[in-house]
Amino acid sequence: MPDVTEGESRLFSSFDQIASFHGETVNASSMSYLVRVTLEGKYYYVKVYHVAGRYLRGFYGSSRVAAEWQNQRYFE
Repeated sequence: MPDVTEGESRLFSSFDQIASFHGETVNASSMSYLVRVTLEGKYYYVKVYHVAGRYLRGFYGSSRVAAEWQNQRYFE
């Protein structure tokens, strides 16, 4: 991967590692929480979803994660 530092590689090495982040909580709800993590002077925002939420969405329509991913692609 281009432009990935060793620190970033370690920080984002696995889902378990990401889920265990302890940073500044920016936002939290019953469905997800957003944490700001600092590494080497850079800020990274990590959104973690809980299992709870709109249960029927799994059967009807796209998931919230898929919708967030699509929204991020608009900024590319």
